[in-house]
Amino acid sequence: MATAINELTALEELDLSQTGIERLPNHFLSNLRTLRVLTLAGNKFSSVPSSELKFARTLQELNLNANPITRIDAGDFPEGLHSLRILQLSALPRLRSVGQQAFSSISSLQVLHLSDNPNFAVIDEAAFLVLPGNDLALQEIHLQDNRLSTLSEKMLPWLDLLFVDLQNNPWECDCNVKWIAETLIPDLEDKNPQTTLSILCASPIADRGMKMVDLLDHSHSFQCRAPEPFVRHEGRYGPLIVGTIVVGTVLLITGTLVFVFVLYRRSREHQLFGERVKYRRAQDEEEESVSQTVNS
Repeated sequence: MATAINELTALEELDLSQTGIERLPNHFLSNLRTLRVLTLAGNKFSSVPSSELKFARTLQELNLNANPITRIDAGDFPEGLHSLRILQLSALPRLRSVGQQAFSSISSLQVLHLSDNPNFAVIDEAAFLVLPGNDLALQEIHLQDNRLSTLSEKMLPWLDLLFVDLQNNPWECDCNVKWIAETLIPDLEDKNPQTTLSILCASPIADRGMKMVDLLDHSHSFQCRAPEPFVRHEGRYGPLIVGTIVVGTVLLITGTLVFVFVLYRRSREHQLFGERVKYRRAQDEEEESVSQTVNS
């Protein structure tokens, strides 16, 4: 199949979804010099096929939906993807995190679908950090229906984007997401009001189920816990240390006494055994002397 596809040098769209493949053959895309759309959805890719994507210099849309990808990190998308405009990374059941500079190499990206990932809980604030000399082209980001509980205001120029969807995430409504309610949601209501309907709090418990924007009227909301001071627990471990010392001392004394007793016993036995030997020798010598006298 790979050879046959490679011969289609004028191919513009390639759909390999639901084919059960785990990787792309070596140099599979090297001859497809006009390829614009590549669909790899519903397969067994555990990571982004970086080594092959470097040949897809004309690629404009990449679909990796529904693959068992667990992480997306810097370098997963090669720098040669200068034409990539649309990236789909949705319905990834095992995805947990997006790391620092994960998308930095594709500054041409305009639309990112990163939604419906049930275990996706962490996205680094530097995930879109652009490389020197590049400008971020992103216009749409779809982050709905994930497991995100917090989001950095520094990650993107949010108010410059045309479309943002953050709905149906278990947001922890503390001071770290207050900017969403104060700044982002009013902007979204002007641009795409339908995307603000389900930006709800999952915690703290008192605010669970409430719209994030409604909490702005509550003075107690969007609070962050003060860091717990470091406390030395000397009192907790003092008795344990003393007890350990006492037990160790008792064991040491006991061992010493046993050792001394054993030495004493052996010494005593040696003395007794020596006396018995000497007595027997004296008795034997006396008997021998008497015998000699009688014989003479």
